[in-house]
Amino acid sequence: MVAQRIMELLENYSMKTPDGHNLKATTSIGIAIHPNHGDNPKDLFLVADNMMYKAKKLGKNAIAIPSEDDMAEVFRQASEKSIMIQNALDQGGIVPYFQPICSAASGEIVIHELLMRIQLGDQIVVANDFIEQAESMASPTRWITS
Repeated sequence: MVAQRIMELLENYSMKTPDGHNLKATTSIGIAIHPNHGDNPKDLFLVADNMMYKAKKLGKNAIAIPSEDDMAEVFRQASEKSIMIQNALDQGGIVPYFQPICSAASGEIVIHELLMRIQLGDQIVVANDFIEQAESMASPTRWITS
């Protein structure tokens, strides 16, 4: 009911852009309920985040609550990502990419941002596809050194 009320409130919200056009708000809401969909914040966030992306795929103004199949898929994907990350660590497949950061005034490179990627054969996996899972795998007592 809360998600429905939020969606209804935002349905009528609009704002003017600098060029005078009206911009309407839409919502994509993913829901996870304790203890049905997880018994800790990490799992609940994982499920809710995945359901938000499911809602986005359903179209504008959608709410997604996980089915049993959704739950199995969320945790299957998390497991696959954990295995991919561990294999990349074990096999030296974490690749640094250095992105130049330039001064807007001079166009000169002032620093490089370090971006991590995973190399899988001829495929490159961007951090956005694995960083959340990698962070959840880290523990204060486990440090990687080279």
